This record gives sequence, structure tokens and C-alpha cells, in this order.
Amino acid sequence: MPIQPCANSTGIPSTILDSALQWAVVLGSGEVQRDQRLSFNQWLIDDPLHSLAWQRIQMIEQDFSTLRQLSDDHSSAKNPPKKRQFLKLLSAVVACVMVLTIAIEGRVNLHAWRSDYATTLGQVQHIQLAGGTKISLDSLSAINIDSSSSAPIITLLSGSIFIDSSAASSSKKPTIVTNDASFTPIGTQFIVNSNSKQSSLQVLAGQVKIAAKDFQLKVLEGNSWSINDGIATPMINSGIKAGGWRQGVIEANNARLAEVLQALQPYHRGKIYYTSDVANLRVTGTFRLEDTNSALLVISAALPIDITSYTQWWTHITLNK
Repeated sequence: MPIQPCANSTGIPSTILDSALQWAVVLGSGEVQRDQRLSFNQWLIDDPLHSLAWQRIQMIEQDFSTLRQLSDDHSSAKNPPKKRQFLKLLSAVVACVMVLTIAIEGRVNLHAWRSDYATTLGQVQHIQLAGGTKISLDSLSAINIDSSSSAPIITLLSGSIFIDSSAASSSKKPTIVTNDASFTPIGTQFIVNSNSKQSSLQVLAGQVKIAAKDFQLKVLEGNSWSINDGIATPMINSGIKAGGWRQGVIEANNARLAEVLQALQPYHRGKIYYTSDVANLRVTGTFRLEDTNSALLVISAALPIDITSYTQWWTHITLNK
């Protein structure tokens, strides 16, 4: 059954990180076959992200060179069986820590170092601009603000941002910029989301103009659009109340489980994986983001699913058959 990872903020898809980790296990086994080595080399050149993920794995391995040194020091142990047991245990610890480190990376805002404002896991930040616009930053989000002109330009580096420009005059309403498009309000409240795959817009009040390389579009209140590779697509109502994270909750009304899990992910300490056969199960309820583990337990009590937590960093959801 295919396993779907919830989105992360590393810029590298979780599936690629997982593949890199699997290759690390194979190559580190000491029993690599020639065809495996050739397959690895081909995998490495198939996609620049493969090489980037592999570099990250190697950096993590270097961080644990001290542990490997400990194993060398322990080789002088007088009792060979105990020595072998120690080395086996140490190898397992190193492998586990590598997995956890990769999982933790997905819970860190990697854009924080180059942004004017950034939020950490579970944090929501409210910002008041001089021209009257109010901003809310979702968990694991980052922005830069250029205030050199009367109308600020806000670059959304990652995550989600809520804008209330209703109190700002027309000349002071900000423009939100992502890798995919720019979003200019017309007396409005709206939410923009940006991740490694696409940008999206939800208009809560008023109107917003989308401008991309090959098109311009005016979006009316109550509508949502996604933009990916210069193509704008209307979004179907997900069943999740827009902007609920500003009040610390997810309000779901017959929403797909996949959508609910994606909304929980920025607040969950660790990665949430789910099999494709649970994605379309329907969820209704209000869940507090401050305790995602309790939210998952409530959901599991209402749906035919099993939730397995291998550690606090790795949660796996499957269909209860």
C-alpha cells in the first residue's frame, strides 16, 4: 500500500529523503553488490534533489563520527561477545538517530535565518503594519517585508499567511509574493500558502488579484485557487474552515482525512505518514492544534484506522482491516 507523507518544509520531498536513507542502509551494510552500486549511481544523477538528499545524509553521518570512534575504542574489550553486542547496539543507535534527525529537520523552519519574521513549531505570530494591514503567520512560516514604498511587498518564503487589509487605504495595501505569483488585495481578508510544490489563495472577504507570468486573475470572496508552474486551478472546498489556525483550531466538516492531517502537520512534532486507502475517509469535528496527539486519538476513535507511533517523531496511519 503506497504511503503518503504529509508535507515538510525542507524543500526535499519526504519520499526522496526516505530513499536516500534506504540507500545509506544498503551502502553501509558492507555487502553491496555491483548492480546495487550501479543502481545507486543512477539514482544519484536522476534528480538534483537526490544528490541534495544524499549530501544531507552524509552530513548527518559525519555528526556521529564521535559515536563511531567510541566503537573503535571499545574494540579492546576483553569479552568478544559483549564487544559484538555493543557494536551491534551502537550501529542501531546511530541508524535510529539518523532517522530522527531527518524527521526533526521537517519540523524546523529552514527559512528563518533569511527572513524578517519567522515562526517555530506551533507558533502563530501577529504583526501590525504601519499602513493599517494586520498579518498573522502560521506555524513554520517565514516572510520578508519590503516597506521602501507606501504599499509594502511581503515575500512569503514558506508556510501560510493571513492578511487583513480592510483598514489600509488603497495606496497602502500590501502585495504578497511567492515563487508562483503575486497577490494584491482589493479591500479584503485572505490567506496565501506557499510550499515547495505550489502556492494557493483563499479569499475570505473582498477580492484579490493574482498576477503570474502568463496570466492575471481576479478572485472573489469565498473562492480558492492554486498556482503551480504558471497554471491556476480552482480549488474545491476542502471542508476545513479557512484560517482556523489563527484561533488554534482545525474545524473540519466532512473533510478528507488527508486534508485534516496536512493541517495538523505544521503543529505536530514529527512526521505523519498515512496509507492511500485512508486518505478519503471523512472527518467532522473541531481539533485543538496545541495537542495534535489528542486530535489524532479522537480521529482514530471515530474512523476505522490504526495509528502507530514508532517514536514521537514518526507516526504511521493505516486502515483498520
